[in-house]
Amino acid sequence: MPKKDKRTLQPLKNEIAKNSNLSNDLNLKTAQTGYVSGQMVNNVINSYKHSMKRADTSMLD
Repeated sequence: MPKKDKRTLQPLKNEIAKNSNLSNDLNLKTAQTGYVSGQMVNNVINSYKHSMKRADTSMLD
């Protein structure tokens, strides 16, 4: 993954880790990193679904 992409995702990773009470210093263990990654994927999927619902609604207008 290019460094630019990693920097872009870092705030999302930090937010999920912080909201999950996983670590204060964000030095996560392997299992915690997997959990954060899974939550990032869920957030991206939910965002996509939400945007698709808005697109469907706007087509009906």
